Amino acid sequence: MNIQLQEKIKTLPKEVYDFLTSVASTDLNILVSSKYHLTLPQIKTFSDLIAQLFLREIPVANLVDEIKRIFGFSELVARQMACDIAGVRLLVVVDWLGADVAGLINSWGGDSAKYQSYTDIQSQAVVKEAEWMKKQLAEPIEPLDNFEDEDADWEDREQKIRDLFTANMVEVLNSEDDAFLSEINEYIFHFIFNVRESIKDEFVALLFNNQEVLTAQRIVLDGKQVDATIANWLAYFISQKGSALFDAVALSDFLTNSPNAKFLDFDEKKLLSNLLQVYRNLKFFPDSLPSNDPKYWMIFPVAIPEEPISRVASAEEATDLTRPIPPMSLAKPKVFPKVVTTTPEEEANQALKDSQIKETETLLARYPEGSLERLALEEELTQLRK
Repeated sequence: MNIQLQEKIKTLPKEVYDFLTSVASTDLNILVSSKYHLTLPQIKTFSDLIAQLFLREIPVANLVDEIKRIFGFSELVARQMACDIAGVRLLVVVDWLGADVAGLINSWGGDSAKYQSYTDIQSQAVVKEAEWMKKQLAEPIEPLDNFEDEDADWEDREQKIRDLFTANMVEVLNSEDDAFLSEINEYIFHFIFNVRESIKDEFVALLFNNQEVLTAQRIVLDGKQVDATIANWLAYFISQKGSALFDAVALSDFLTNSPNAKFLDFDEKKLLSNLLQVYRNLKFFPDSLPSNDPKYWMIFPVAIPEEPISRVASAEEATDLTRPIPPMSLAKPKVFPKVVTTTPEEEANQALKDSQIKETETLLARYPEGSLERLALEEELTQLRK
């Protein structure tokens, strides 16, 4: 997000500001972006578009034209995306916008009633984000305690992340709590996309100055024995592998064959590997991203669901504008033997509904209880089964 928009959003009423900037809002922005296969530069433009809508600089009624102008989408896809943006992000602040958002969604070919789950999610998230965050952090690290204080602004939260990179990195690297690590990743991506992209380099600089001891035995750096700090390990890695983007093969070779790393025990190698992955993911972002799919994006390593998502429908194929986001495969209606009691249209609609139910059930199992994605999918599954 550009600096001008950052300053402007600070003038929004607190409730509106919270809906625009909460962690839940970042999740929903990425979910909509992934449905339409936006590239990283387009995702940044998308975030600016949402901010301008919240600031009332762009009237909601102009959203279809803005989408066509910014992203070059066809009229059909632009209407679909407008419905999703309005339903997922704007219905929750309809009083502030002073626009008939529901009416616009319906006029664009959508069903505003089916977006209610997203309004509920955001309303609950703004109020309960602090409580939810504390629950995830079963063993909170001191600087991140009360990270989601309702009175804290993003400057306070940024400082807490800086504290993490300065004095609590070893404890975080040791963590096996994927929920906790995913939350930290989400905050960092929020800063990169919505504050300033250069903040990633600031975090890297903190790592290069971090004096926490990472492993037990001292290491040899530039012909001298030095403490095995995070800063010294990073300097040693660069002395061995250079300062360019490296892959898993180079990392494995370093851990296995470099003089300082090859004698580490398993746990220490894992800790060092985690550190080097964090360094790579930040230093070389976005080139370090494994794919354009946001579900694979990370700074701190976390487990990725093994099962692949079935074929993702293109934006042109996404005819159901209120399906759960991220997108699921939208299979073509199966052809059933004709019977006199149903019309071809009824058969196609039922086949499509059955396909959606099956795919929603499959996707549901991939998300933990209480997550935004699971809540949205559960709501959609209820609607589909009616």
